[in-house]
Amino acid sequence: MKKTRDSFRNHFGSAFLADLALWTLLCGGISWLFYQSWIAFFIGLPAFPFFLKYRRKEKERQEKARMKRQFIDGMTALYSSLSAGNPLEVSFRNARKDLEIYDQGHEIVRREFTFICAQLDKNIPLENSLTEMAGRCQDEDIRQLAEILILAKRSGGAISRMVRESMERIQRRMETSYEIEAMLGAKKSEFHIMCLIPAGIIVYMKLFSAEFMAVLYHNAGGVVFMTVCLAIYMAGIFWGRKLLDIRV
Repeated sequence: MKKTRDSFRNHFGSAFLADLALWTLLCGGISWLFYQSWIAFFIGLPAFPFFLKYRRKEKERQEKARMKRQFIDGMTALYSSLSAGNPLEVSFRNARKDLEIYDQGHEIVRREFTFICAQLDKNIPLENSLTEMAGRCQDEDIRQLAEILILAKRSGGAISRMVRESMERIQRRMETSYEIEAMLGAKKSEFHIMCLIPAGIIVYMKLFSAEFMAVLYHNAGGVVFMTVCLAIYMAGIFWGRKLLDIRV
C-alpha cells in the first residue's frame, strides 16, 4: 500500500511539474508575442490553477476512455468463464488470472478485479464490491455493468447473456465514437494548423518587420489592441475545440 501511495505521489508530482512548465512556456510565449513585456508574463502566471483544472479534465477524459477499453477486455474474460458454467465469484477469479497474462495495458481493470477477489477472500458479498467498483470508476457504462451483475446474481438470471449484451452495447458505442474520431481527424489537424497561423504571422512580423510592429508595444493603445486580439484568438481556439468535441 505504501508503495502504491508513493507511486501515486510521484506520478502526480511529475504531472504537476510538467503542466507548470507548459504553462510557464505559454505565458512566456504570449507575453513576448502580444506584449513584449515581463509584466504580462508575471500577470499571466497566477492563472495557472485554471489551466491545471482544464488539463486535469482532459487527462480524466483520456483515462476514462482507456479504462473503458480495458473493462471490455475484462468483461470478455469474465464472459468466457461464465459461459463455461462457472458461478460469478469463480468467474471473477478466472478473469483476473487471464488478465494477469497481459504484462501491461490492463492495469486498471486488473486492479479492480484483484480488489474484488480480495474482498471475496474476506467473505464480503460480491454486490458490495461491485458497488464500490462502480463508485470508484465514475463511468456510466461501468456502473450499468455493475448493476446488471448485481441484479442477475440476486435474481438468478442468465448472467452470461446479460454480460454479453452489455458488452455488445458498450462496444457499439465505442465503435461509433471511433468512427466519429476518424471522420474528424482531418478537421482536427486543420484546426491545429489554423491555431498556429496567427501566432506564426506575429512571429514573422516581429522578426522581419520589427519597426512596423514596434508601434503595438509599450504604449496604452498597443496594449489594448493586442489584448483584444489575444481575446479573439483564445475565444476562437476554445470555440473550435468545442465544435470538434463530439461525444457519444
